[in-house]
Amino acid sequence: MQIDEKMMMKLEFLLECKVNAFRAEGYEDVSVELLKEYLLSTKWKIKPVFLHELTSDVLNLLHGEIIDYLRLETVFHAKEESLHQIFSNLI
Repeated sequence: MQIDEKMMMKLEFLLECKVNAFRAEGYEDVSVELLKEYLLSTKWKIKPVFLHELTSDVLNLLHGEIIDYLRLETVFHAKEESLHQIFSNLI
């Protein structure tokens, strides 16, 4: 589902707070953009969302979820790159 810009603006402060909490726990590379990317591509991708649900998702977000997401993205992009290299070599 698309999250409109107005809703995202309402969540901006909360996302920044969550990033600061992760950084306080030692996860320095976490950014607001990364959290948005994760939430938009996973939790908020399918289900209809309301502001209270979005807020709950941000507040309950665990660093392990972000690490798993980054791990899967790395594997996906590595496979994609490998296939691209294989087909480039064949041509």
